[in-house]
Amino acid sequence: MQPVQSVTIIGAGVVGCFLAYRLASEGVPVTVIERQHVGAGASGASAGNVQPGEVDVVLAAESLELFRRFLPAIKEESGIDPQDHEVHYLYAALDEQEVAQTQEFSTVLQQGGLRVEWIDGPTVRALESRFAPGVLGGAWHRDCMQMDAYRFVMALSKAMQGRGVQVRQGEVVGLQHAGERVTGVRLQDGTTLACDTLVLALGAWTGMAASQWLGVSLPIEPHSLQKVHVRPMAEPLRCAIRWSEVNVVSRVDGLVHVGSKHDPTGFTAQPTPEGRHWLLERLNTVLPAFEFEVVAAGAGLAASTPKKVPVLGPLPGFASAYVAVPSTNGFLLSAVLAHILTELFVHGRQHALLPDLLPERALRRVSAAE
Repeated sequence: MQPVQSVTIIGAGVVGCFLAYRLASEGVPVTVIERQHVGAGASGASAGNVQPGEVDVVLAAESLELFRRFLPAIKEESGIDPQDHEVHYLYAALDEQEVAQTQEFSTVLQQGGLRVEWIDGPTVRALESRFAPGVLGGAWHRDCMQMDAYRFVMALSKAMQGRGVQVRQGEVVGLQHAGERVTGVRLQDGTTLACDTLVLALGAWTGMAASQWLGVSLPIEPHSLQKVHVRPMAEPLRCAIRWSEVNVVSRVDGLVHVGSKHDPTGFTAQPTPEGRHWLLERLNTVLPAFEFEVVAAGAGLAASTPKKVPVLGPLPGFASAYVAVPSTNGFLLSAVLAHILTELFVHGRQHALLPDLLPERALRRVSAAE
C-alpha cells in the first residue's frame, strides 16, 4: 500500500481523535469532522478504563502499552491533565463457578504478558475489608489504568490540533465517490470537502452511515451503557472491583464509577431507574459494607459488534474508505486501532491481527452465528 496523501476522519470520539493525533505526528494532513463537539458521544461518557481482559488479550495488552507510551506527550502538548492513574482490579469470585472462571482468566492474561495472579478469600479481605464475606477469591489484575475519559479526549483534541489537524463542525449527509474511491464529503450546509482517504469512526452510527452513504451493510449496532457515580462516605476503596459484568473503580476526583449496564435500546441512551437499581444491587452485593451517596447517573451510546471483535479496515468495494469501530471497549482499544491504521497508512505495514478485524470477517461471524 502506498502512503496516503491526506485523511478525513468522520467522528471526533476517542478513536477518531487518537487516530488523528497519530497521523498528524507522522506528518499526514488530517481533517476531523464532528456534528456536535469533540467527545460528545460514548467517549465522553466512558469510565476511562484501560483494562485489558474483556477482549482479545494480545490486542488489549498492546493498546495498554501504547497508552503508556503516548500519554506523557499528549498531556505535555495539550496542557490538560486527564487525571490518569494506575489501578489494581480484583475480579471477584463469589461461588465455585466464578472461582474456576477467574482462575482461567488469570491464566489467559498471564499468557498475554500481563501482571495477573489468582488470590484467595483471606487475601482479598486483607486488601479491602468491606468485601462480602462470601468472596472466595479472585483474579488480582495489576496492569490497568483509569482516567477521566472526557478530559483525555479534550487533551487529544488540543494536542492533535497543535500538530495541524483541522477540526470541522458539521453534519455529514453523504459522500461523493468515483468507482471505488471516495472523493468528497457532503455537509448539511451544502459544502463538499475534498477527500483522499476516508475513515468512518462514528461508533454506534458507523453501520447506519456506511449503509446510507455507500450502500455497504455492516453488523454494527447501537448499544446503551448505563453508569452511576457515587461518593464514598468514609475512606476510599483500596482497589477496583469487577463482578457480575460491573466495574467499580475510584477516580482521581474522589468519585467512584459503577458501570456499565448494557441495553440494546437503539439510538437512545438514557439512565433509567431500573438501570440504577441493577448497578447498585451488584455494588451492594460485592461490597455490602461500602457506604456511599449517589452523585449522578448517566448513559453513553456505544457500538456493538459480533463477539465484541473490533471492525477495522477498508470497506468492501471501496479502496479509500475505512471503518474503525472498537465495539463496547472503545476507550481501551482506541490506541491500538489508531496504531494499526497509522502503520498501514504511513508505512504500508499490516498489523498481524488486522486480517481478523476486517469488515468481511465481521460479516462472516454473523453468518456463522446464524
